[in-house]
Amino acid sequence: MGAVGTTLSYVIDLSGALLGSLGALLIFTDKYPYCDRCSQFKRREKKYEVVFPYEENLAQEIFAKISELIQRQTYQDIVSYFRDLSEKHHDKKGNIKITADQRFCRQCREASIVGKAYRKKGSEWSEVRDLSFSFTSQPGEHSSLSL
Repeated sequence: MGAVGTTLSYVIDLSGALLGSLGALLIFTDKYPYCDRCSQFKRREKKYEVVFPYEENLAQEIFAKISELIQRQTYQDIVSYFRDLSEKHHDKKGNIKITADQRFCRQCREASIVGKAYRKKGSEWSEVRDLSFSFTSQPGEHSSLSL
């Protein structure tokens, strides 16, 4: 290939690796909460799953309560609500599913909850993007007592 070809190949490979790394970083930061203060990804503590058959009043009540708790910004209340929901609503035949991924930073104890809603169509679950939600607490709010 020669010196020019080898150099050009090296630059192209290096550029591809850089673009791949940036792409992976963007995907991970979207999917996994990152603590900017401590420069590390937050660790999963618990993933809550709520499954129930669609009833308009029940669905509106659940999503209104989630919205209210997020607006009030009370981390412990949000965690308690999802714990109660996951224990109460776990109907395998349900066609609505809500997942809430509880994560925290091991250093500053900042916590995040990332939630998504799904609707079952046939045998497949499809995400309802308009009903996604997320919440990040203040540093120090997460404690081992929140389990």
